[in-house]
Amino acid sequence: MMLFAQSVGRLWAPLLYCLGVTVMEVTFCLGMIWQMNPYLMPKAFCITQIAVFGFCSFFITGVIATFTYATACTVFRATSKNQITDSTLSYRHGYIIPILVLPLIASAGQMTAVIMLDAAQPTNDMHCDASPIWIRFLGYAGLPAVAAIPCFLLASVAAWKLFKAHKITQSIRNPYSNDSLTFAPIQTRAKRDKSPTHPHDAAGTQDIRRQTPSPNALSPQAIPMALIPSRAPLDPNYPTRKFHLPIGASVSPEYPSPLTIPDTSMGRIDDAYEPGTPTSIGPTFASPSHASSHGSVGAHVYENKEDMEMSDSDAYSSMRILKENDSFVGFKHKVFTEEFPPTGGNALKQRELYFSSKLEPGVSGPPQDFMPAIWRLVFFQVSFFSIEILAALSTIIDITANHGAPTPFGTQHVALLLAAWGPCIVFGHTPAIRRRLAGMLCCGRR
Repeated sequence: MMLFAQSVGRLWAPLLYCLGVTVMEVTFCLGMIWQMNPYLMPKAFCITQIAVFGFCSFFITGVIATFTYATACTVFRATSKNQITDSTLSYRHGYIIPILVLPLIASAGQMTAVIMLDAAQPTNDMHCDASPIWIRFLGYAGLPAVAAIPCFLLASVAAWKLFKAHKITQSIRNPYSNDSLTFAPIQTRAKRDKSPTHPHDAAGTQDIRRQTPSPNALSPQAIPMALIPSRAPLDPNYPTRKFHLPIGASVSPEYPSPLTIPDTSMGRIDDAYEPGTPTSIGPTFASPSHASSHGSVGAHVYENKEDMEMSDSDAYSSMRILKENDSFVGFKHKVFTEEFPPTGGNALKQRELYFSSKLEPGVSGPPQDFMPAIWRLVFFQVSFFSIEILAALSTIIDITANHGAPTPFGTQHVALLLAAWGPCIVFGHTPAIRRRLAGMLCCGRR
């Protein structure tokens, strides 16, 4: 559980859960001193055992209910605003009410009834419990089970929204078709070099017109799903191309020069351009006219504001596309363009282009293992509240069936085991935990 807390980055809820479960399990195991026979246990120990079981049940329920609320807020924010953040999982001072204040009040009410009615009587069980049976509804069989119902519904709704968002992610994870990356039907003008090195540069400004690419010039496999290993240079006489993404609401027939956007957390300007060094403008993505509309995918280009002088024969460029981050409701890809003269030299210009699906500036995607952790959190919460309802089942059956004595082995004993081993079952297969365990084993062997 603590390894999972480190992978999520929030220690308060797993730590409190482990504390409550540990105290309850230790109190239960102390009964082995008297061979797990309530008739041999002292009355003071029986009262203590009843009080500890009741308070720990309230305490654990409050912790999981609070963390369920925080997780649901995270899921709702991510699915409604297309914004992923784990800030809602942080501890807040108001959480002390369901975690500590309400459990203390409920435990005080339970123990008042147990002491006043002398309900700490030994029964055919493995631990001391309240008798008559109906007093158990004031403890683990009552308030925790009642609180588990709305929390179970909240966790179920969060799981459903997370499932729907996952389906949307699968649909947008590969949003490209065969014609998704095409040549823009525009003309690119090159400014005349003040000190031309080629005869045709002195003639003035030239128009580099679009040529029809060959069928093998650009294939769907070149889309940024993996790194393109080879980078064959283009023919020096082959004109520089300009690409656009046909995924906006509408595309104008003519586009301005590359878009300049201030530096944000989504990208940075890494421009090593040297004045006077011939370079070529690499492929850029034209921005759609309605990039800010809901659900649209905008193209962002980050480069120097300076005008760059070039000719179509003194430089070439290559492009390699990297898949930088793939998150669960938004994705961000980075395109690098490297430009350098074919005659040698160390002049290198690298520009970084980003395009994302509705990722707001200043908000980066979550860690790679964050969303799988959220999945397991929601699953654990649904399972825990099911266990809370299971713990009250035997008491409900005994009351409705008018049993004179409680069931020796009931569902509350199964729930006690599941509360301790449930986190291991749910979180044991988390990739981050597997890596941490592997690292611990490697360090132990050294």
